[in-house]
Amino acid sequence: MPAHFFRSFGGYVRDIKEWIKEAIKLGQVIGDTSKYHTEFSYTAGYDSPFRFLNRHNEIWFIAKQQ
Repeated sequence: MPAHFFRSFGGYVRDIKEWIKEAIKLGQVIGDTSKYHTEFSYTAGYDSPFRFLNRHNEIWFIAKQQ
């Protein structure tokens, strides 16, 4: 797997706006857009849609090779 940055967060993601909000937060933590690919990101939701509490979600940015 290539090097990457990620952010984990809880909650029930209902639409793309929530993924975008978390992607913005991850970008702010990294701070330098030259460190990762800005053209795309990956999202991961690990829980069944029937699980409402203690959910695990992630947003990933792939790091650029230095």
